[in-house]
Amino acid sequence: MSLLIVTVSATAQEAAQQSKVGGEITQDTVWRGQVTVDRDIIISGATLTIESGTRVSFSPTETTAARIILDGGREAPAVLRIEGTAERPVLLTTEPGKPPGSIIVPAASSRHWRDRKPMATAHGSILASHTTFQGLGETTPSAQGISGRGPAIHLQLTDPTDELKLTASRFRSCGPVMANFVDDKCSVVIHGCSFEESLDSVAVRLYGSGRGPRVFEGNRADAAFQVLAGPAWFTDNVLIGPHACLAVAGPEAGESRIQSNYVHSSGDQDDGRFCLDCSAADAVVEGNVLRGGTWVIQRTGTALRGNVLAGRDGLLSKSLGIRTTTHHLIASLPAGAQVLDNVLLGPSYSHLATSEGCRGVLVRNNVFDGGGISGRAVHLNTLAREAVAARVESNVFAGFKDVAVYDEARLPDAVQVCRRNVIAETPRACDLAVEVCKEWGETTREALGYPSPSAIDWGDIEAQLLAGERTVAEVIGSIKARYPLPQGSP
Repeated sequence: MSLLIVTVSATAQEAAQQSKVGGEITQDTVWRGQVTVDRDIIISGATLTIESGTRVSFSPTETTAARIILDGGREAPAVLRIEGTAERPVLLTTEPGKPPGSIIVPAASSRHWRDRKPMATAHGSILASHTTFQGLGETTPSAQGISGRGPAIHLQLTDPTDELKLTASRFRSCGPVMANFVDDKCSVVIHGCSFEESLDSVAVRLYGSGRGPRVFEGNRADAAFQVLAGPAWFTDNVLIGPHACLAVAGPEAGESRIQSNYVHSSGDQDDGRFCLDCSAADAVVEGNVLRGGTWVIQRTGTALRGNVLAGRDGLLSKSLGIRTTTHHLIASLPAGAQVLDNVLLGPSYSHLATSEGCRGVLVRNNVFDGGGISGRAVHLNTLAREAVAARVESNVFAGFKDVAVYDEARLPDAVQVCRRNVIAETPRACDLAVEVCKEWGETTREALGYPSPSAIDWGDIEAQLLAGERTVAEVIGSIKARYPLPQGSP
């Protein structure tokens, strides 16, 4: 196959003469210099390579947007390869006052982008490194009460060779990155990227039935990462913003791993937001720092260990006398969950709550600190009436206004074992139908050496994380050093 090279001069003298690109690409093509897309570019069974240092401007002459459309077939895939470097990055930008550009596969028509589905035969790959995407994402009217910018990127991964790989790239003032998994061998890897001034509540949304890997590693974002099906691996990501969260859903998400992430849902309204929602019972949630939201964790896997969870102050509850935005640090647990070696910091109505289907839970070696402004540490059966048979062992409960362990249903089998725990500055250890509390100790915050949760300088921590001066593991280590389990506790 022959190779077509499009070189457009960047000099001011030749700018007036530069040609604009649009139409169909049917042979491998290279762009370099300055390229202006004034109408749709359709990559049809070919590879478009954008070399380092190239500037691609979406500047349509009509009122409709100009797009790069990947229209690959079974025999000839469509590939967009963007080869920026740290020294010579690539820029893809929408010109001021022009309809936003985007990179998509052909889609069935619909009034609103959220309802559109890629055509069954359309697919393609994007491999981009050291690229800035600026002002991309179709502008559409709101539909069914849903607002937001359309996708900056929307792929369908149908062929085993299809992939979306974004490395060391930047999305600024863009709509979400979206991909539909169809084939089990397709993959998405997003590594070392940043999502700034996001124009939608979601920065990345992956969906579809394919079970290929979905990997998020070392990214920064001010909006959500959402995986609606299939397994996901989230590692070393920092998400801070009113919509910041990690969401994993679907029956095929059981192999998910959520490790060493920092998520701060920074909104101050009690509007149902969360830092983590993982419906995969077999997922591992380990070594994360999660802050804020109505629920810090809405749902989680069975393995919840080594995390730091923190609530957010806010509205005053007149009935409880607690000022907090956060209802629960953990709102629900699956059957057989193990909550181990975590630090849970107020404020909240209760730190750990159980609902329907939560049986055989183990809560061990955790520090629960209500800071004197939280209601309860463990609140069983908030919305259910079942024998949880929980085991609550070797924890510290400090600074709660009401009780450490409470069962709403007053069932005799709500707690199977409740022993070797320590309370400090908390009026009561247990409020259960059957007295199972054994070998409890009582002390003071001063004796424990615990600071107030409000003494943690979260602003400084976040600035250091964003600057790359600290890791999430280092943050957790420093907080755990301030909240040690007492030696020789009962």
